Amino acid sequence: QNGKRHGLGVETRGRWIYRGEWTQGFKGRYGVRQSNTSTAKYEGTWANGLQDGYGSETYADDGTYQGQWMRGMRHGYGIRKSAPFGKASKYRANKALRASLTSLRSNEGQSGPNPEPSDKRDRRVDDSRGGFV
Repeated sequence: QNGKRHGLGVETRGRWIYRGEWTQGFKGRYGVRQSNTSTAKYEGTWANGLQDGYGSETYADDGTYQGQWMRGMRHGYGIRKSAPFGKASKYRANKALRASLTSLRSNEGQSGPNPEPSDKRDRRVDDSRGGFV
């Protein structure tokens, strides 16, 4: 349409293949971008050539993120799962670090109905961070 890609199509660029819809020359509406060299993949909605709306991304290490996107960045509600460690966290933009730390905690291996008090747990996490946030 007017010399620009529009409708369904496939683009191969470097190690990436995009299969999906085009709108006025940009990746638009729905599509899948997949790596030729790893398991990296994004499947979901697009706007103006960027991930926008809802989508699922699998990283080269098989970790995943499923959730909301805005202008090519994770934004809003979503779940990021780290495959090698099996830990999942809820991602919500503009929330304090403590909320992220809380979501990573688990009661696995604890016996009885009384888990460790949160003040002790928070100190242990703070001590083990080693300068990384």
